Amino acid sequence: MAPLEGKRHGWTQKRISNYKKGESLSQNIDRLFFSDNAELGDEFTKLYRSVFKNPA
Repeated sequence: MAPLEGKRHGWTQKRISNYKKGESLSQNIDRLFFSDNAELGDEFTKLYRSVFKNPA
């Protein structure tokens, strides 16, 4: 397993665990990314910054 592979798997599992089956995809996206205190509200910023800190 590559060093980052385990980290990506953990990241994915954490995000999947935030998905609520009783909500539609749109409702989940709104809650996770755009609501007040959204769990993933700053995720885009983190990903965007990481591209320039650690270019491939």
